Amino acid sequence: MDIIKKDERFYIHDGAAYPRVTWILSCAPMGEGLKRWLGDAESFEETERIKMRAALRGTHVHNGCQRLIEGEELIFEDFTIEEWGMLESFIAWVEDYKPHFIFTEKTVYSEQYGYAGTLDCVAQINGEEYIIDFKTSQNVYPLTMFSQCAAYINAAHEMCIMSGDTKIAILQLGSKHKKRYNFVVAEEPWEHYLDMFKAIKKIFHFEHPKLMPKDKTYKATLKICPHE
Repeated sequence: MDIIKKDERFYIHDGAAYPRVTWILSCAPMGEGLKRWLGDAESFEETERIKMRAALRGTHVHNGCQRLIEGEELIFEDFTIEEWGMLESFIAWVEDYKPHFIFTEKTVYSEQYGYAGTLDCVAQINGEEYIIDFKTSQNVYPLTMFSQCAAYINAAHEMCIMSGDTKIAILQLGSKHKKRYNFVVAEEPWEHYLDMFKAIKKIFHFEHPKLMPKDKTYKATLKICPHE
């Protein structure tokens, strides 16, 4: 029996393939800090290894945050020391801002603009609604991070699961700040950042004119047959 691995660059919804918001935003201009980091890297392969480690760390921390929001008690041994420190900084942010969580890890689709993604968190703070994206990177990149949230808000409005005036915020976990978190609220309305997302999306479609998922098929088992 073969194993089919789905193309994770896409979400499939009602039979249609929607490119991920994060994939679209990979076509955004790089910040100066990221350019310097890439320029200082030993090799392309080393850069890819670092990116994969960072992605795995981000997944673990995001899952931990969701479990904390759902009321679970986490165990130290399930995480690395770095991940645990980021989760501690999340607890510190919750204690300081006292958010009322509305929902987390919600997948949203935009049929109008043709994209999809999973937002981290929607919460009320002091009576105002925020869409909050959790970040475990060392730097905050407002162009892509705020555009990402704006795309989620637009899709959520299309789906009628959010309405009204929503603010965008980035929660950077494990930062070098005193309480090890950095809560950055966008200064402009979310529609401003949606315009930037749509501009980046035009570049994305220029770079990827034929958007089709490319699933891969693998054998379920491998075995060397003995020679006769």
